[in-house]
Amino acid sequence: MKYTEEHWTGLKRTKTFNFLLESAILICNSQQNQKSPMGDQHWDHNDGSWEGIYGKARNLYCDPRAIRDKELIKFYSNYNRNILESNNDINLQKKLNTNIKAWLKDYYKLNTFDCLPQVSTQNTIIDFCLQNKNRNIIMHQEEYWQTQWFDSMNIKTIKTKKIVDAIDENSALILDLPLRGTMELPTWIDEVFNICDKLQVPVLLDTAYLLLQDNPLVDFDRKCITHICCALSKTFSFNGMSLGFKFKKTNLVSKYDLYYAQNRPNVQMILDLIENFPCRYIFDKYKPLRSKWCKILNLQATSSVKHAHIPNELQWFNASKFWYDNGLSQNLIDLTVLYENDAMLTNYWSL
Repeated sequence: MKYTEEHWTGLKRTKTFNFLLESAILICNSQQNQKSPMGDQHWDHNDGSWEGIYGKARNLYCDPRAIRDKELIKFYSNYNRNILESNNDINLQKKLNTNIKAWLKDYYKLNTFDCLPQVSTQNTIIDFCLQNKNRNIIMHQEEYWQTQWFDSMNIKTIKTKKIVDAIDENSALILDLPLRGTMELPTWIDEVFNICDKLQVPVLLDTAYLLLQDNPLVDFDRKCITHICCALSKTFSFNGMSLGFKFKKTNLVSKYDLYYAQNRPNVQMILDLIENFPCRYIFDKYKPLRSKWCKILNLQATSSVKHAHIPNELQWFNASKFWYDNGLSQNLIDLTVLYENDAMLTNYWSL
């Protein structure tokens, strides 16, 4: 169901619904007084009036931003690098390739890939689509990437819930791991990869949320997988700089890939981040809070450390509310703000 303002006054207010709403109002007031972390997008801010705070509180759990972790914020606040020095370091790209693979070695199999700087996931997807412009671009119904965005780029796509039935030798596949609408790794992923290997169907994977999963181990060394995007904005609390990297099959890397995506100051920051924080830092730190808050709210956790399943009476707060028209499921809640304000809420509710 697509919830709009017209539904607000008629919603069934369960005890959990009221708990979440009151907690959200408390958090928004705290944010307004700079006592709680706040996101970095325009919808994260309001004019400070009751109407502004109340309006934001009603949609607080729908913001997909990263957890504002205190240690990460401290790292950014104290970060001090000579940008010119980073810009002139011609070996940064090689360091990125070596160090990222070492950072991910226990979770990703990447023997046939090179790691490159990534301007944005969007750019990598455009690159993939142009390279496969004569193929049908297939995506799962639960994908983050909106058909409206592809339409604006004059890229035609086919969205389906049955990837296996949609793929043929004229296809190219774009796939979120995990799927954005479910926050789970699909059980059929190996079957799809086998078909794509057999039919020589190129595959691009968007793995922005993969390091936040219970079990992120995936064998990427498949013939069909050509591109893997890894934006760090969902892991390392920094949306405004588009920190991230991509993997591209070694035999497909061109001189243009090496020249036009250098982005050296960002690469230096990534290298400094991974030196200070293990790839499972966020998952390991917040897994106990996922258990705590799922128990308090009587919710079933997903494989994502940030999300839980919600019943119909809580769908107003669902994390994919604003992707309803794009076909995403409406039964997840993002627990980020509860983690960030755990001490305050525990004291307020005497938990």
